[in-house]
Amino acid sequence: QTTRTVSLIPLPGEGGGLLADTPGFSKATLKNVRSIELANCFPEIRMAVEKNPCKFSDCKHLDEPDCSVGRDWERYEQYVNLLDELEEEEELMRKKGKFRTAAEATEKAKDSAKGKRTEFKLKSKRYRKENRKTARQNIGDEFM
Repeated sequence: QTTRTVSLIPLPGEGGGLLADTPGFSKATLKNVRSIELANCFPEIRMAVEKNPCKFSDCKHLDEPDCSVGRDWERYEQYVNLLDELEEEEELMRKKGKFRTAAEATEKAKDSAKGKRTEFKLKSKRYRKENRKTARQNIGDEFM
């Protein structure tokens, strides 16, 4: 079937919502949502965590011990599938060296004549030690 017009389809359930069926889209994706933020997109998880916080702050709400969310909620399978997709996409982006945030990617993949290799990212310049040449030049500036 080819969609020729935009239509809004009401979603069943208490949370409801609308699904937009538009021309040109073959797959729904979550833009700007990282795997660690996915749980916040599900009201079921948010409510469970507000009532009784999980033992671990980085809980993915899958099989971790003392997780307050559990598996007995309606959209659990959708959550697991989306989480898997996001984690796979993030891993692929890390390997390509295209996924850069402050907390991520201290390494990047490089292609060379010898094949693929991993190169580690240097710390930003503000944390690097001053080299000897620059230090000597700065000492000379103090006396002028």
